[in-house]
Amino acid sequence: GSPDVVISPSRFLLDAHLGLGFFPRSRTVVIPNPAPSLGSRRVTLHSPLPTFLFAGQLEPHKGITDLLDVWPSITGTCPGATLEIVGDGSSTDEIRRRVQKMTGVVAHGRLSPDAVLGAMRRAAFIVVPSRIVENAPSVITEGMAQGTPTIASRIGGSPELGQEGVNGFLFEPGDPVALVAALRQACAALPRWRELSDNALRSATERTSERHLASLIQIFTSLFMSSRA
Repeated sequence: GSPDVVISPSRFLLDAHLGLGFFPRSRTVVIPNPAPSLGSRRVTLHSPLPTFLFAGQLEPHKGITDLLDVWPSITGTCPGATLEIVGDGSSTDEIRRRVQKMTGVVAHGRLSPDAVLGAMRRAAFIVVPSRIVENAPSVITEGMAQGTPTIASRIGGSPELGQEGVNGFLFEPGDPVALVAALRQACAALPRWRELSDNALRSATERTSERHLASLIQIFTSLFMSSRA
């Protein structure tokens, strides 16, 4: 059918439905999912050696094996860089076996929500190398709320959450050459990392729960007033 208003958390998801003929007579609005509680401004990196963080399901479609495949080629470009892996899944055992043979890579397994936020806050960048369509990955928004820029696949709604070279970097999913290029771009951008961090936090500030609620109230108020007219 066509409800009065259709709200989508991403333009990508809305366009996908409209393209299939859904909601032909509805008013449509994009309201991004709200960010969690904001962290404070990060003045410097937690460590002079950059940490890259993968936080998510350890599944092939999430791109974790792609990231491990290319990681050895990054250490020469980004001396001292480390990769932290948080999460579990069907590939947990495989990932642990691979990590044991690699230097500068740590697999933490599943962590508490507070511990995950702490890992995000320590990291220089969060890497989201998904091969599948993502609507609005919460890990990107959560990371930005901690002032951590993102390196993400250019797929689904992920590109809507950031701006290339402003608060992160994008690459084509499933393309190892593009992933390496994005990681190297991030390494080259370390001298201006604080600028990227500030931009990430500013992006999250624009998506607070308060702003999200205010947008919803505005829509429901307009519907109510229209119904009484």
